[in-house]
Amino acid sequence: MASIKDVAEMAGVSLSTASIVVNGKAEERKISEKTQRRVLQTMQELNYIPNVSAKTLRKGESQSYIVALFWHFDFRAMIMHRFLSGMQQRIAETGANISVIVHPYRTGSLQKNHANFQGGEFHAAIIANAGADDLAYLQRENFPIPIILYNRQLDGYCSVNVDDRKMGFMAADHLYRQGYRRPCVIHGLQSFPGATRRNEGFVERMQEYGTDIAEREIIRTDSSLCGGFECGTSLLKQMKYVPEEQMPDSFFCSSDFIAMGLVNAWAGTDLVPEKIGVIAVGNNDPQYSMYHAPSLTVINMPIEEMGAECCQLLIDRMYLLRPEPVQKFFETRLFARKSTARTGGTDTESRENK
Repeated sequence: MASIKDVAEMAGVSLSTASIVVNGKAEERKISEKTQRRVLQTMQELNYIPNVSAKTLRKGESQSYIVALFWHFDFRAMIMHRFLSGMQQRIAETGANISVIVHPYRTGSLQKNHANFQGGEFHAAIIANAGADDLAYLQRENFPIPIILYNRQLDGYCSVNVDDRKMGFMAADHLYRQGYRRPCVIHGLQSFPGATRRNEGFVERMQEYGTDIAEREIIRTDSSLCGGFECGTSLLKQMKYVPEEQMPDSFFCSSDFIAMGLVNAWAGTDLVPEKIGVIAVGNNDPQYSMYHAPSLTVINMPIEEMGAECCQLLIDRMYLLRPEPVQKFFETRLFARKSTARTGGTDTESRENK
């Protein structure tokens, strides 16, 4: 395994200069950008992993790789436990000596953590919830540590993904086979690439079925139970004044929490599923949608499996020294339940009548 001395010699700099760059103090010590890039490039070529654990070694503790999980603490914070559960399972299975630290950040501001990515605090990072500005930052920089992207794709980086457009196709196919013909989309206020692609896929497939979804039929609300409930309450008021044949007969929700709030607003009515079908992306703990009343049809995000695979890609790079970027894709499953179980419907894919 390469040492800091090897990096210094190959980059043509002094050992102290290489050490300053590795420890993320180059700006503070006024090391030129050209020198920084040369050292960082050399670290990549040699697959040099900074010894972040030196402090623990001095205390007589065993060496441990430290992995930082960058996560935006908006509504997606509620699903982080599923991701961490997958990581924990994979660490236990492999016996890897890895510690995980959660590093909160705001989507679009990843660059503010630049010094952290120079190898001074952790050996590797997993970045979730990255926005366009974050991806642009990652694309133009070279880092001395392995970085894995969660459900984002970028040349030169390992990533773990689902086919978001396909999820939109699946939702449209299911609603159509169940006999729903006037679909509407309920989208979270927070926009991100995956949700956009799901909506695009849904609208595209519905167009193939002969149904155009106008902009006014894409409703935006907070990605929460409250947001879904408020949306459902508003729609219920509209139903008093608008003929039934002019109201949507189905809703594709960007999160299962929105869908549960929506259906809760209609408790005590006979709307779901005969008059209105509800399907959602299953982000949260599957038991919430499975044991809701009525049970909710979802396209489940395999978040635990994706978390485990992100962890595996890091293990491969830290222990097995595999430098090549890899993009992994996971299949999503549709669980058809009572919220779309319209009489006469034909779709039985992955049916769970909870």
